[in-house]
Amino acid sequence: MDWDIAFRETGTKEHLQLVKETLDAKHQADLGNHDTAARILWEIIIEAKHRGDQAWECITMVHMGKVYRVLRWGVAVKFYEQAIKLADAIDFKKAKMMALNDLGEMRCSWGELEVSIELFGESLSLALHDDIKARRDIMLNLVMANEGLGRLAVCRDLLKELIQLDKELGHQDLFEDREYLAGIQARLLEDGQERGS
Repeated sequence: MDWDIAFRETGTKEHLQLVKETLDAKHQADLGNHDTAARILWEIIIEAKHRGDQAWECITMVHMGKVYRVLRWGVAVKFYEQAIKLADAIDFKKAKMMALNDLGEMRCSWGELEVSIELFGESLSLALHDDIKARRDIMLNLVMANEGLGRLAVCRDLLKELIQLDKELGHQDLFEDREYLAGIQARLLEDGQERGS
């Protein structure tokens, strides 16, 4: 899931400066300059704390998690956990959704598939109905985690939903996702698990 800066509609000078700095941090991270990105984000967190802007502090913690996933996984986990706690306190569902999804991806990569499925499920429950891209990203993560546990029927059902989201988005991976579904259905037939779907 990508970075988010569009969670407010204010156009104050301070807000626009934080948007600019966050985009600069994202650009540095995209270039592989994660230390520089982290430094910029630390400055944003300090500024947000100083101004009492908990929403910016929270979303910046999510962004810090993204950067520290490359630098130090343990630190990334702490940032995600802190972001989730603050998001709960200020009722910032989008930040919590993002943090849960990212944390789920980390747990999945560690082989903690059951834990990751729980995190992805909670993340999906927070995604707004019209946030199709976020829902698609989380569903794809759910497919991969369930496939790792051999839950092919669950994967099939999720992929069918995901393909509908691909169509709504005009997503470039529609063909690839259809191929993925065909592969899952073939495996279910081989295992004798597919029943008229």
